[in-house]
Amino acid sequence: MFHSSGKVFILYIAFVVCFYSTSNAQQATAESARPVDIVFTLDLSGSTNGLVDNIRDKMWDVINQWKMFRPTPKLRIGIVGFSRISFTGSSGYVKILCDLTDDYDVVSNSLFNLSRSVENGHQFIGAAMETTITSMDWSTNSSALKIVYLIGNGKVNLGRIDFRKQCEEAVKKNIIINTVYCNKTIRDNRANDITGWIEIATSTGGEQYDTYVNKRAPLFNTKANLATLSAYKDSLNATYLPYGKNGTDRLRLMQEADDNASLVYSSYLYSRLKYKFSEEYRMKQFLWDIVTYKQEYPDTKLSALKVNPNKENPISGNVSLEDYVNANLKNRNKISDTIMTYFPEGEEQRVQTEIALPDYDLNNLLDRVLIVSYYKLALKNGFKPLTGADNN
Repeated sequence: MFHSSGKVFILYIAFVVCFYSTSNAQQATAESARPVDIVFTLDLSGSTNGLVDNIRDKMWDVINQWKMFRPTPKLRIGIVGFSRISFTGSSGYVKILCDLTDDYDVVSNSLFNLSRSVENGHQFIGAAMETTITSMDWSTNSSALKIVYLIGNGKVNLGRIDFRKQCEEAVKKNIIINTVYCNKTIRDNRANDITGWIEIATSTGGEQYDTYVNKRAPLFNTKANLATLSAYKDSLNATYLPYGKNGTDRLRLMQEADDNASLVYSSYLYSRLKYKFSEEYRMKQFLWDIVTYKQEYPDTKLSALKVNPNKENPISGNVSLEDYVNANLKNRNKISDTIMTYFPEGEEQRVQTEIALPDYDLNNLLDRVLIVSYYKLALKNGFKPLTGADNN
């Protein structure tokens, strides 16, 4: 018998071999993809309070924008934090919060689990650079585009680690460092600090940008309010049926990423759902969700297990697993179609077109800084942007 409780379903499926199945389409995508590694090295001291919110509120926006290039970027993201006393002095007050991964739910989880409390800490830029350059799992693929966004403020020459030596190490490893100086207020110490931030960027092939902490605005125009999208999101998540050793954990991570997106505003949840409906994410889901597996392989016959209904699923009585999964798939498709009616048409393409303009106003907004930087680096390194026709 198959038993369900609350929102989490636990399945045992006899065909464990399906976990290792890979479709021809996936293989073709993998062959045409090109590695892109991006590490955000974040100053988490009191002078940049609010930076974590900036990064996590805009994460799905910038991920979706990277998907608009060819060859397909095989994007991995990593997070390094520095300047917090709790990271301990022996490390130079630096900590790897998330190593490079293409599992963006894990990245989201690491950012939202990070304490927002303000800590006084030493801004040892050299130490932060050393950890970023030498301790992260950078791609060894010779075609990989490797980028660091060093975001913070303060003097770059504090501490025992020489930042210039780290610039040399970055160049040896073909790592581009872009620096983003955070202006906390109009009256700040930028004039005394900025020379070093410019030097780091220019010596590693990057660019230096300015941004204001806690200055945010929606990047996309959405048709639905947050409450509406959030309600549909909950209904959609009730259709998932995890299987395998890690299925329940994967479901939890997905739900947490969705719920965290719901804490911000409709544009952020829209961007999260936009990625969630992508082929890339679906190819991850079928490895742990039996409903997605059935969607990808409709001819698969499931074991004739029995299910007990719960209040979140309209099925009543004892039914076969086959019928149960098919009913959930039908319900999911219906909910997904409804959600997508709220998706604004062509918004990603609009942004892509606007950022290509020479007079595009960054307005000291972090997300605009990031997507413009991505765009320039992608073109410079052989990527081509998708056109409106490519997206049809």
